[in-house]
Amino acid sequence: MMRKWSHSRFLFLVLFLLLVPSMIVFARDVRQGVECLIDEDEVVTGNLFVLCEDLTIDGEVTGNVIGAALRARVDGNVGGSIYLVSSELNLNGTVAGDVHFGGVALNWNAAPVQISDEDVFLTSNLIALDISTTVAKDANLPGGIINLGYQLIINGNVRDEVNFWGSTLNVMGNINSDVYAHVGDSSADSNSVATLLLPFNLDLTLAEPGLYVDAEASISGVLQYESPSVGTIAGDIGVDTIYNAVQPVTLPSLEEPGSFSVFARSAIQEGTALFVMGAICLLLFPQSLRTPLLYMRYHPFASVSVGLLSFIISFPVILITFLLSLVIVVLMLWLGLQAVAAMVAVTLSVLILGGALTFYLVAIFVARALFALALGRFILRLVWSREAANVNAYVALFVGTIILSIIVTLPVIGWVANALALFLGLGGILHVLLERFRNMRGDTPETIDEPDSDTVGPTISVESLPRVNAADTEPKRPITSTKAPTQPRKLDVPPSPGMKDLPEGFDIGFFDDK
Repeated sequence: MMRKWSHSRFLFLVLFLLLVPSMIVFARDVRQGVECLIDEDEVVTGNLFVLCEDLTIDGEVTGNVIGAALRARVDGNVGGSIYLVSSELNLNGTVAGDVHFGGVALNWNAAPVQISDEDVFLTSNLIALDISTTVAKDANLPGGIINLGYQLIINGNVRDEVNFWGSTLNVMGNINSDVYAHVGDSSADSNSVATLLLPFNLDLTLAEPGLYVDAEASISGVLQYESPSVGTIAGDIGVDTIYNAVQPVTLPSLEEPGSFSVFARSAIQEGTALFVMGAICLLLFPQSLRTPLLYMRYHPFASVSVGLLSFIISFPVILITFLLSLVIVVLMLWLGLQAVAAMVAVTLSVLILGGALTFYLVAIFVARALFALALGRFILRLVWSREAANVNAYVALFVGTIILSIIVTLPVIGWVANALALFLGLGGILHVLLERFRNMRGDTPETIDEPDSDTVGPTISVESLPRVNAADTEPKRPITSTKAPTQPRKLDVPPSPGMKDLPEGFDIGFFDDK
């Protein structure tokens, strides 16, 4: 009876999962393709999920707008909130909820709307993670701003509090609340960031870093900002201005080298981190380090190539994985599986973040510690003769970390040495993983012939062995004289019928094939 009840509950659950999405799908709409257009007389009831190249909303969406687009423009009305990833968003219409944006540039051009119920726009905040956010001159943002990016330009009116972390904050409009900002040094320039924006082909002008409040601007509340330099404040500040000076971080250069104590402190920190990481690897994987060290020694160019390529492609791979996970979660939300979508989102987030952190931890620390161990072995091979006694592996690691930490602390040369150590060590580690994957598939693993075998565990043998000629170790084969091949022995067989009493001089072999 219990088994029947379990089967019944299972069938009911399956039917429920199949029927519920179809019952609620009427309240959702999905648009995808090259161009997604909501016409002026079109009304989308419920939430709108988009995955488009060009998104244009001229009509009305009663729910939320969720998705990603290469370019987006909202000229109509959105009754809910906007959750959008795009290179550029131009918002000219009205949004009743909040705007959550991630991308390159956001332009808020929405004009003030006169309505009877003012409570509709109480939650119309802007949360943006981008490079540039601009509030147009005649625009009105009926809420607050939380922005992390390069620049925030406010030419219009913002009703609530503004929080900004970036490089440039220009206020040429009105802010009816407090402003909390962390901006850059006004003596710097924006040329490097502008170069990064060239592939996007955006009509975007980057302002110079620092804080600037125009003479015609006004801030009704408190202006509190942090910056390496004092900002230009010519407008009206309603309450008070609080400036917290930040000491700029200056990297030592060849023209202005840092003091010896700075370099010594950096070298000690770098060497300590590498030695601790290498010691942990030697303690946990004493024999597993043999293969990557051999591969780094005999295939250095291949190791650097594999490490460099893997490190470069890791960024787009992580980004693509994140976008695919976002699409899966959005699809489940569209099907009405909110609980499953939340569970999948948490699981995928843990997997993606965990995988990314593991990869970069191995690349930045483990790979360089492995290079330091290889460098220490190489130095000991040069310093000690081959008649010397065994050398502890931790001694080789200690020597390698000292030399590497001193080199990477130097300006310019340190960047090259760090990159070389990272790519070479990462290539050796990836080679081991690839060999293990081949072993799991049953393929024949690639072997590396090592002229002198030494162990990587507690000790590294540098003791020489007597040279033995390979020809002397081969087994001696008996020497036999070559003789001419012998003719097969002819057997006496009775003559065939009709071959008797033939005339003299008749050759029987005349008819044989030569």
